[in-house]
Amino acid sequence: MADYVTLGNLIMKNPKAALSAFKSFKQVLKNDDSKNFSLAEAYKTLGYIIKGQPQLAKEVLDSFNVGLQNENNDKFSFMNAYTILGGIIEEQPQLAKEVLEAFKLGVQNEKNNGDSLFDAYENLRFIVEEQPQSAKEVLEIFNVGLQNENNNFWSVGKAYETLDFIVKAQPQSAKEVLELFNVGLQNKNNNYSSLEKAYEILDFIVKAQPQSAKEVLEIFNVGLQNENNNYSSLGKAYETLGDIVRAQPQSAKKVLESFNIGLQNKKNTYSSLGKAYETLGDIVRAKPELSKEITYLVLNSESLDCPEALKILSPCSKKAKLDELLSQVNENDSQRQEKTNTLKAAYALRFSTVDELKYVLDKEDNDMAKISQMRFSAQQRCMNVLMNELGKETGVSKEESMSYRLAPDDNDLYKNNKDWLLPASFKAAEIFGCYFPSYIKMAEKHLSIHDAVYWLPEKLHANKKDSFASFVQRNLVYMNAEGKTVARPLAEMEIISKNWNSLKPEEEKLKYKDILAICRSKKYAEQEYDRFAAEAAKWGVSEEQYKNFESVYKAGLSVPEPFDSSKEFKFGAYTGRFLPRDDVRTGFFGGYTDCCQHFDGVGKACAISTIKDPYSQLFVIENKDGRIISGSWVWENTEGKYRDVCFDNIEAIGDYEKNPVVNKIYDMVGKYLTNEASCHKVTIGVGYQDADISKYAPTESISLPQAYGDKYSDAKGQQVLLCENKHASELDKTAESKRFIRDICFLDEDAMDKVSEQCFPEGDQTLMMPDRPSGLALVDEYKGVVGYCLYDKDEKHIYDMAVLPEYRKDKNASSGKLFAETMRRVKELGGEWHAELRDKTTYRYLDVMAKRGLVTYETHGVDREMSDGSKVYAVSFKPVSDERTAKRESNVAPSLHGSTRE
Repeated sequence: MADYVTLGNLIMKNPKAALSAFKSFKQVLKNDDSKNFSLAEAYKTLGYIIKGQPQLAKEVLDSFNVGLQNENNDKFSFMNAYTILGGIIEEQPQLAKEVLEAFKLGVQNEKNNGDSLFDAYENLRFIVEEQPQSAKEVLEIFNVGLQNENNNFWSVGKAYETLDFIVKAQPQSAKEVLELFNVGLQNKNNNYSSLEKAYEILDFIVKAQPQSAKEVLEIFNVGLQNENNNYSSLGKAYETLGDIVRAQPQSAKKVLESFNIGLQNKKNTYSSLGKAYETLGDIVRAKPELSKEITYLVLNSESLDCPEALKILSPCSKKAKLDELLSQVNENDSQRQEKTNTLKAAYALRFSTVDELKYVLDKEDNDMAKISQMRFSAQQRCMNVLMNELGKETGVSKEESMSYRLAPDDNDLYKNNKDWLLPASFKAAEIFGCYFPSYIKMAEKHLSIHDAVYWLPEKLHANKKDSFASFVQRNLVYMNAEGKTVARPLAEMEIISKNWNSLKPEEEKLKYKDILAICRSKKYAEQEYDRFAAEAAKWGVSEEQYKNFESVYKAGLSVPEPFDSSKEFKFGAYTGRFLPRDDVRTGFFGGYTDCCQHFDGVGKACAISTIKDPYSQLFVIENKDGRIISGSWVWENTEGKYRDVCFDNIEAIGDYEKNPVVNKIYDMVGKYLTNEASCHKVTIGVGYQDADISKYAPTESISLPQAYGDKYSDAKGQQVLLCENKHASELDKTAESKRFIRDICFLDEDAMDKVSEQCFPEGDQTLMMPDRPSGLALVDEYKGVVGYCLYDKDEKHIYDMAVLPEYRKDKNASSGKLFAETMRRVKELGGEWHAELRDKTTYRYLDVMAKRGLVTYETHGVDREMSDGSKVYAVSFKPVSDERTAKRESNVAPSLHGSTRE
């Protein structure tokens, strides 16, 4: 016999000879000489035959059963067999039983490997889709297949996916499916990817069938002992354990046993521990009687993260004595002191809300020793006073305002104001302590509770607290020339409060105006923009803060403006306008209107947004002398069907509060935005409102821009409608979002870190930040920073460059523009530059530029190898600047695929 293909052709051409030919076919498949033929081709031929002669299907399946037991099979023959068997079911569903028997024979053959088993599991899924009633038989085949030692993580993962499909289609099969997971998770060839997939599917099962929690936990204990878990799979496991305990609170003790296994794994990281601690925190809040067990579990985990652990240990401390908690720390533990400090800190914070706990960790830079020595009762009393006063101002009952302590997430008054309440409570406790109520009584006739506290200083030196409290008592409220008792301008009080630590003892006793003059006489050692430096000094910005604030101003200079800053809205002696990005007053707006919207205030997020975010700007009203008398942070939201705009609130100074002039100009700008700027709706937030908004109707609130997140806003709650255009044009959602390049600022580090993590191989993802960073950020108007270049202009060294993959070949040539702008900066600064360039990307681009006459460069050898094996070359280069290359350079923007490390 020549070969299987010839035999197949013979049968196809002469159906009458088929049965006799099959006898020969079977004989060859049985004999040892089948090694001289391709079994993969044999199965393919059988597939052709069954399509041409469907009446021979049973005989064909007999041949499959013979062939699948042949010791000369390999992965390719099995893969062909499983694909063809799946096709038979599709063509002739009545043969399901016989096909499944063939599958069973196949998957138990030791010659399978991960690839062929993957194909088997995939085709078995198709069978269940076509024949749901065959699920029981399919599960029996899985039981055979999952015991095959030749599975790999890829095939096991596919098995879990198919099992997931079966249990969703037939929930009654959950028990059998769980037994198979138990078999699969014992396979040593699982890796973190397949384990994560398994935990995710088990999560679905336990949500759909809470009564299966006990069995799922037993399976988890098998999976968590697998050495191939990593932080990602462990994190998914902890999430599922959380779902189990929420569905079945009585399973909490069993869940803790699973946690005990998982937390001993050395591959836990900050990411997975965060998820573990979140779940354990939920457990201790629901089951406080488990405090001791959870304390022990957390303290003895393999990779203890003290700040995150504190969030669990704090509620644990409510139901236990400090000595009992400390007894959980082993005397011979190498981390004994650190763990002891963490337990003492947790005990000190035991009655604090989660938000207070997070705040103090950030405030004290996670210093457990320092936190353990603090007393928080004064802060909590001050918070109670603040909430009570805020309730009075907003018409909320005392019972409702005080309920925040038990359920802060359910208290809207607390949620909408916690941005300023938290720091205020700590500052008030530090400065006034138990005398805080008497301070509030003095201030309440002149200031709202928010205005009485937002400007208070933070982290006063110990020997400065009493003198500052005395200064406030003497100076906050005074009698003016008309004999009227009034409060000082809060912007001035804030300037003094920020600089109180630096005042000499004799200066603290000077008159108010003299102290203010001293605080305003700042000079800065390094300043790029003289006008900005003069404005910063006017508001008492310290030397330490100045460079950060100036970096924001510099970044904003090249950010597109969402509103037309050339448009003016005049009424009498007053003019409204959107301030351009280069107006140095923007970041200090709160100083002009006695509010917290400035670089270092509670509203610093919106102040900074008015400078550096493309959806955000500052609107002001100025008098005839150009002095700001009112204004708003104004932002657009274009994430929906239309362009919507919100004035976050209206701030006004002195006599301009509730002044109809302000309303008149806002009405004018509202009409302009809806008619000429094609906005659908324009609203005003009502929080801390200085204007009369009684004539405006409440409306559905416009959401804050997604890129802004959940930071400070006075429009988070209610908004009123300023103007509406029901016929506004819909936004074009087909166009690419705008991208632009600006200078980096000190707030970009986290965003650049995320870009770095997505661009570089594991082990090379740390952001390479120079000591004196300068650089450029590639910004998407909706997504924020999507690429960057970091360099040191003094050392003339490019440290790091990266662009997210989806922005490397977009229509805007975004990465090319970043690269071109980087080279323009290099040329402006001049001299010889240095960089480390990855062989397959940036090194190649530099070579292309050299061939085009744009740079000259020299390679100094391999600096290092990255974790994926690519080489990084150390190079020096100089841009070429002459008339011959000027035209050529303007047309060149090489596509950058990553980083100087890439």
